[in-house]
Amino acid sequence: MKRVKYHSELHNHNTIGSLMDGMGTPKEILDRCDELNIKSYAITDHGTEYALYYFAELQEKYKTKILYGIELYEAYDHTVQDPNNKYFHLLTIAKNQSGIQALHRLTTMGEFEGKYFKPRIDLNQLKEFKDDLIIGSACLAGKINKATTYEQAKQYALEYKEIFSDNFYLELQAHTSEDQIKANKRLMKLHYDTNIPYIITSDSHYVKKEDKENHANFVNVNRKNADVTTTGEIYDDCYIHSTDEMYEIMFKSELTEDEITIGLQNTNKIADICNGTIQFHEPVLPEVKIPNEYKSEEEYFMALITKGWKDRNMDEQIKNDLLHTEQDYKQRVLHEYNVIKQMEYISYHLIVADYMQWAVNQRIPTAPARGSAGGSLIAYLLKITNINPLKYDLLFERYLNPERVSLPDIDSDFSSGRREEVFKYLQQTYGEEYVAQIINFSKYTPKVAIQDAGKMIKVPIKDVNVIKEFMQDDTIDDSIQNAKNNKKLIDLLNSYPEMLSLAKSFEGRVKTTSTNACGTVISSKPIYQYCGMKKGDNDEQLLQVDKVITEKLGMVKCDILGTTVLQIIDEVMKMADMDFYDLYTKIPLDDKETYEFFKKGLYYGVFQLGSYNMTKFFMKLQPKSIEDICLGISAYRPGSMKYIDDIINRKEGKEPIVYDHEVLEPILKPTYGICVYQEQVMQVLQAMGGFSFAQADLVRRGMAKKKAQYVLGQRNNFIYGLVEFTIDGTRCTTTYELAKEYLNDIEYTVVIEGAIHKGIEIKIAKKVFDDLEDFALYGFNKSHGLAYALLAYYTAYLKCHYPTYFMKTILSHAKDGMEIAQYLTQCKDLCVKVVHPNINESNLGFSVYNGSILYGIGSLYNVGEPTTRQIMNKRPYTSFEDFINKNVNNIAEDEIKIDKSALISLINSGCFDGLPIEENSTTLCDRQFLLMKVFYNVTSLIQKVSTTQIPELFDNPDIDTKEFYKEKQLYDLHKKILSKKNKLNLYKDDEIITTFKNNYSNDTFEIENDELNIIKNKYTSEYNKHLKHLKQILKENSDQYTLLINKSRVVNAYLDYVKNNNEADLEFESTSFYFSKSWLEDSAEKYHVDEFKDIPNLNMDEVGYYKKKDLYTIVGVLTGKIKKHSEIVLLTNSGIVIAKLGDILYNSVASDLKRGDKIALSGYVGNGFFRAEFYQNNKSNKLLALKVLN
Repeated sequence: MKRVKYHSELHNHNTIGSLMDGMGTPKEILDRCDELNIKSYAITDHGTEYALYYFAELQEKYKTKILYGIELYEAYDHTVQDPNNKYFHLLTIAKNQSGIQALHRLTTMGEFEGKYFKPRIDLNQLKEFKDDLIIGSACLAGKINKATTYEQAKQYALEYKEIFSDNFYLELQAHTSEDQIKANKRLMKLHYDTNIPYIITSDSHYVKKEDKENHANFVNVNRKNADVTTTGEIYDDCYIHSTDEMYEIMFKSELTEDEITIGLQNTNKIADICNGTIQFHEPVLPEVKIPNEYKSEEEYFMALITKGWKDRNMDEQIKNDLLHTEQDYKQRVLHEYNVIKQMEYISYHLIVADYMQWAVNQRIPTAPARGSAGGSLIAYLLKITNINPLKYDLLFERYLNPERVSLPDIDSDFSSGRREEVFKYLQQTYGEEYVAQIINFSKYTPKVAIQDAGKMIKVPIKDVNVIKEFMQDDTIDDSIQNAKNNKKLIDLLNSYPEMLSLAKSFEGRVKTTSTNACGTVISSKPIYQYCGMKKGDNDEQLLQVDKVITEKLGMVKCDILGTTVLQIIDEVMKMADMDFYDLYTKIPLDDKETYEFFKKGLYYGVFQLGSYNMTKFFMKLQPKSIEDICLGISAYRPGSMKYIDDIINRKEGKEPIVYDHEVLEPILKPTYGICVYQEQVMQVLQAMGGFSFAQADLVRRGMAKKKAQYVLGQRNNFIYGLVEFTIDGTRCTTTYELAKEYLNDIEYTVVIEGAIHKGIEIKIAKKVFDDLEDFALYGFNKSHGLAYALLAYYTAYLKCHYPTYFMKTILSHAKDGMEIAQYLTQCKDLCVKVVHPNINESNLGFSVYNGSILYGIGSLYNVGEPTTRQIMNKRPYTSFEDFINKNVNNIAEDEIKIDKSALISLINSGCFDGLPIEENSTTLCDRQFLLMKVFYNVTSLIQKVSTTQIPELFDNPDIDTKEFYKEKQLYDLHKKILSKKNKLNLYKDDEIITTFKNNYSNDTFEIENDELNIIKNKYTSEYNKHLKHLKQILKENSDQYTLLINKSRVVNAYLDYVKNNNEADLEFESTSFYFSKSWLEDSAEKYHVDEFKDIPNLNMDEVGYYKKKDLYTIVGVLTGKIKKHSEIVLLTNSGIVIAKLGDILYNSVASDLKRGDKIALSGYVGNGFFRAEFYQNNKSNKLLALKVLN
């Protein structure tokens, strides 16, 4: 039999579908397949369809035929969850379009019906699709290969054969491991015994043989203590083989050349009969149900616009608009309507308008806008957005461009607490099988690739962090190229060539999946007809494709996002007796008090402005309008940050505003002569170059994506213009005169006027265009910026006018103790009173009580929600005793017995202050007394004193030991002897030896090498005789001594817990806050330290280091540790400070640091963080950076 010249690879894994297991990308794999003349390549990832679609996109570019499959997880019974029989592997490949549909159904069933560790199916489910799938017995993890006996393996093989007939194949694999060779031999015996055909596969997980080590590191990234060498051996030979390699490797399994040839021929036979494809097409909108009185979607659309004009009171708005006329508004509506109709997007707008209007009717808070949709007046009239775009000079073409055909991208924000209601409404409206959320694939960025490669190669984290700072571009190579003049960085990179090589091999691979925060699909057909679905972390329905593939498959995407800020605003407004939607009609946008409030820098909880750096920036900016806030939020982005100082100086009149040409002034004046918004780029292209806004949007996009050739052509059009020429008819001439005459028939259309035809100098036009290229790289969408600005203003307004309600609400939404401490600190700045929790009045979260914020029990350290709910359910409490009886002493089996840590936290927080200690008692709770009661109940106490308590007896200050002084002396000696391990130096311990010799006989010791060696048995016997007198005394005073020792134990346990902490310190331990006066208030004076807020903030230099000048010392109390970043979190007089210690310092001190420790830290401030720095201490001559002050 003649050898085959080519074969098909039928079992393979890649980086998209087999996360952190397969390593090749679709392009790398198909490039290699074409290079090796592979006939067909099957995608068969572990339990997922993730990768099918990304390969399908590339099919036209390659000669290798793509087959579509899954390596399924098979269970005996998908409904049974047996930890000893979880699943087996099973290869499936689609034969036809029905087979493609079968893959969608099977992977979905596995996720939603059979998931147990993995998405599992069983043979009963597979039977339905037996005619449409090729089935392979899979790898060593397949059921046949895992069978413990040959007879069992044969039984399994015959079962598959009976179900799938000629569609079932035994799968041999071209690997040289001992286990695989053994399996291959058994499979060949099965073939001859059952006549079941076989195939030979590679089970590839990486592309080329030389990728083995990189792959081993890649697989081990998320595995603790995994050995790269061992992993490499496991995956040895798991690459795409040439046909010759298949022969060479399979010979080692003792197959003949003819047997190998048959196995490879069968792979090609399968490739020939498998013709299922992934079909892409334009999105198909689901049917929109319109009211019966309207004949068409278009008529209904116009009716909604007309209604929106009235609902929005546009006539009144137009009267108050000094810059636009009624005609401007009507022309804008007509223009937008024509574009939407022309692009056939009326249905899409009706879909979005429907669920947005439903949300409004349900009083679900919605945002002013999100993204470019804020530039549409029709979206405003349909109540999709809440921004009048003409009022803020927003462009429709940034949202919808007739020259850029793609579905509109309307992002809709809802209150985070009620987003799920909107999603369920969509499922009810269109059907559960038609609505799902979208998956995200997170790929290795240059930063993350450097980080993980550094970890695998064990590069010092300090060096890894420096290199990471410069990974700003799309690829590692681009980042290095842009930093090529930084000698220090290049030298550092050259020190770790292995890390750099490994990082590049990681780059672009898929690392994790997650649920897209807002992407939601509304399909015209059941989703399983397009793709498979999976179960999200919260059991949500997820597509197994991302948002890009979603649209290519023909499904429609809507972005539905839940945001906490809307929930916060809603809750505050309800407390202020307002409806959420009063936000857009009753809150003035020119409130003087609010803009004065902006000057104070009290930004915790103010949308987008709460960070250290943003606070510093806005205090300098001092916004006086929504436009100023929009400018600040939009300018504080990578790229445009370099202009921040210019913006501040120009706003304050310290620097002149210069325009390259007068036509730029009305465009750039709102941003002080600096181009900040994408819309400004478009406006400049239109005003100077004569582009339409639609054309300008395409140019802006080309600039942002660095399409050099395209942008160069548009540069010429911007300067010189663009004219299209046409000749009516076709006439040929033989003479110049006739040709000259015919030129009169030429017609031309000015497509782009060009700057020079507007009277602008070429030199100016060139400079402006070149500047626009730079601006376009970082320009922010003004529509989006304005929506953020409005939310920032509204939250500032509420914080200014309703500070107690606002602070109570953000405290209730705080994620952890760090945020609680931040917000509570700001309460002091706002003169908002916060009172400690009350066991009868406090809720789970924070609440407003008698004009103050009442601390929530559920926010206390060591308490938690279940315990809090039980406490609330058993109220009221008439005394501390009543509380203990209800929650500790007398509880049902299904109730929580409140433990020591929770009880201590409740006491320290002041929960019981003002409550009687016992029933019918006038004595009120005292925290120290209650703590003593707790320690009395949890401390191990004695029933009767004995010699076992000798140490406590002698150490107890309340017991008079004069009567047994001698016994005490001998006891002290006994302790010293034990500490010396029975050997005493004759010269150093002369006094001890004298005491010993005076009380013990000579046969209890011996002298050896100038040491007194105690003979233990004889010594112990005599020591016990000396204690007889003491035992008698203990017997006579048993009750008294028992009581005193128990009292001492309780007091010592209490003191050990309290240590040097006062009541305020214990409050902090429970609440992350000081209700009483704390040590921090006098810390600056007492310790001669600096206030964080007064320390200058340093910027990083070009090589990733901070230019340090002076070192400062701050003090604070530890509220948390962030191990991942080697950071600690301190509460200081300036609020919460995050301090970066660096790995060396963090690892040396972290285990000893605990919450509540008072800490002094030296260093400097860089990029908003306090960065610990060692300094020389003149007294001790030691390097210091951190000191615990307790």
